[in-house]
Amino acid sequence: GTQYDSVIINNNGNISFLAPYFEFTANPFPDPSYNMIAPFWGDVDTRSANGGNVWYKVTNDALIVIWDHVGYFDMNDNLTNTFQLVISNGQDTIIHGNNNISFCYGDMQWTTGDASSGVGGFGGFAATVGVNIGNGVDFFQVGQFDAPGTGFDGPYGLADQVDFLDDQEVYFDVAGMNAANIPPLVINSNICDTIDVYTGDTLYKSMNIAQFTLSLMTPELGQILTYEISSDAPTGFSYFENVNNSDYVALECSFDAQGLQEGLYHIFVNASDNGVPAESIAMSIPVRVHQGQSASIQNQTIEGLQVFPNPSNSSITLSANEELARIVLISMNGNVVIERMLDGIETEISGIAPGSYLLRVTDRNDQVQTLRVEVLP
Repeated sequence: GTQYDSVIINNNGNISFLAPYFEFTANPFPDPSYNMIAPFWGDVDTRSANGGNVWYKVTNDALIVIWDHVGYFDMNDNLTNTFQLVISNGQDTIIHGNNNISFCYGDMQWTTGDASSGVGGFGGFAATVGVNIGNGVDFFQVGQFDAPGTGFDGPYGLADQVDFLDDQEVYFDVAGMNAANIPPLVINSNICDTIDVYTGDTLYKSMNIAQFTLSLMTPELGQILTYEISSDAPTGFSYFENVNNSDYVALECSFDAQGLQEGLYHIFVNASDNGVPAESIAMSIPVRVHQGQSASIQNQTIEGLQVFPNPSNSSITLSANEELARIVLISMNGNVVIERMLDGIETEISGIAPGSYLLRVTDRNDQVQTLRVEVLP
């Protein structure tokens, strides 16, 4: 790769190295005019009171840029996007594996600004996700997005739906890429995190089972993807193909902890393309099985415990007659979303993504109560 000693953070969802870019209407890659790394190239507008901010942090090994609840042109903040770019020297552990760039996404709600023929944040010219060297040859594209919803059919072809990106993470190594070919990409919200599975009783959805989607793709045009997936707990892991195109595969995965011993297990993913030379990627996703940590409604009762509002919109308050010691918020696929030690009878949890959760509360007397919490879009 090419070495640079400076970088430009562009408001419209990308960074560049040779010049700042003010272009608000995204183009598909490859494009000979732009040298950029784009977690989400679209018409970001942060001018309104609730239009968000673009933050950055420089560490010894990495640059972290966050587009935090940003609105879209023209000063629209009824829908906002949150996404992050990390670029490193390859030594920072914030990026999984032997990679030096990551794209991470929170809640993605819009695709297109008014000046890019968008209406209400959608339609018009699609937003672009990928990397473009600017010579018309060296590039890759994760996708283009112009609509709400979760539909995605691969990096090329028709534009896709932006909610596909929600809570997803993409990691890759631009420094180590072969100029003639780029390895396949793996997209999943659990790439760098351990999936926690809790055995025991059930509440709404079995916590014995963690369910998630793995997406594999070849980011270059015209290549064919092949893959293998397995686990060191073959009786617990299963999957089926939800989408199987030549350049994109979506796997609906399930890990059932019932009957497994407590401990750490793994899901192994290997994906290859048919480029010249052929490239491949190998990844291991850890799964930790916890025994006897039932997420059940049949548990102790903490005197006066209240959670309100429930359902809520991103923020809830807990209060009780007894002093609270610890809370754990668990998503329905078994991930620990929030874990916090407490010292008081009331606390607030904010910034929760829409979905269903189990909230496990422990007081100072080691009484434990688990409640279901709903967070609305």
